[in-house]
Amino acid sequence: MTITELSTPDDIFKTFVQADTWREVTQTFQSLCDSLHVLADSKNLFSHLKEHLKCSDAVTVFKALDKRAQQREYEKGEICAGKKTLIIGAGPCGLRMAIECALLGSEVSVVEMRDYITRNNVLHLWPFVIHDLKALGTKVFYKRFCTGGLDHISQYSYLSIN
Repeated sequence: MTITELSTPDDIFKTFVQADTWREVTQTFQSLCDSLHVLADSKNLFSHLKEHLKCSDAVTVFKALDKRAQQREYEKGEICAGKKTLIIGAGPCGLRMAIECALLGSEVSVVEMRDYITRNNVLHLWPFVIHDLKALGTKVFYKRFCTGGLDHISQYSYLSIN
């Protein structure tokens, strides 16, 4: 039996959030798409996920992304409409660029060479980056983000918000 056969979409999403390896992230995401009968590269993926996932973490992330998408620079989502963007590297910069391109209307593909991730790859963040990540719902996936003097994030956590 697969994870799709044993769990609700909300349960699969929670497993996705807690994944520890690239393989788990991609397999769990594919299971989530399978459970909702939607293709992972569907143009309506975001709206389909938003419609069917009701767990609090998913709702929080969707609200943050919707709020970002309503900003003036993304209003029409047409700047990159009809364009395909290939992001090479699923590190923090690549994943943040993927979010940006998607908000601007591009069809985005991200490729990554590694098949594992580590929570020990910690990146120091500038204050404006911290603000940006908070606005995208990072605390949903990395609860300790910006608690106390913690002004860094693991690369794994960044992967989760994308």
